Amino acid sequence: MNAVEQSPPQGTKTNDLARLSNDGRERSFAKVPNLLQYVSNGNYYARTKLDGKVIRRSLETDVFSTARLRLLDFLKGREVEQARSQPPLPFRGARELYEQRLANNPAVKNRSKEYRLLCWAKIQSAWPGIDDRRVNEITSDECRAWAGKLDLSSHYYNNTISTLRQILDLALREHKTRGLQCFENPAAEIARVRVKQKHLILPEPNQFKVLTDEIRTGSSGWGPRIAELVQSAVFLAGSLRASSRLTLHLSAGKQRS
Repeated sequence: MNAVEQSPPQGTKTNDLARLSNDGRERSFAKVPNLLQYVSNGNYYARTKLDGKVIRRSLETDVFSTARLRLLDFLKGREVEQARSQPPLPFRGARELYEQRLANNPAVKNRSKEYRLLCWAKIQSAWPGIDDRRVNEITSDECRAWAGKLDLSSHYYNNTISTLRQILDLALREHKTRGLQCFENPAAEIARVRVKQKHLILPEPNQFKVLTDEIRTGSSGWGPRIAELVQSAVFLAGSLRASSRLTLHLSAGKQRS
């Protein structure tokens, strides 16, 4: 039996095979794309394209079942290589994906969604052109320089840099999912600022009396009741504070004795 008349590989179905090439040198398989066989020696090889270029790779076997397994490994490797050859994700793409997922997240309240978009607006105004940058090109020094220009309250500042971190974290996860080259989040090194507690100044007794008098006379029919409620709450708070101080004083006295 000559090479052109060879029977199908053992263990395969006839309909797995396609016809020989016009020159009779190669055999292709309809149900196994990218797999070819040299008729002369029976060896199998993979054939695929990357960026329009035909790539052939010997699978180093003449056993059909082994060739199919090695072909799968080869194609997976080419897919990863092709994915890594793709350009990195632009910041705009990561930001739009972040906004989409934020809008579709039922666990986040509408006010919180609006606040995050407000934080993004601050990022954009303080960092013109960031939408056009590749995420893997943004450096830690640039992030720190940008953060240093922010003139915001402590809460607003922390939430704004947190929004930038979240967008870049999402970009990093997308890079891993697509098999692209990974990178470190450049915004991770931006330090949060300490939230300053507001110093509360309580009104003097005469100021408190003016306040309750205004509530009593200026709040329609509910004014007197609201004024009494305010007075009772302040009296209760004062009593609790005095009781706490007395307890501490007595405890300290017992320890001395």
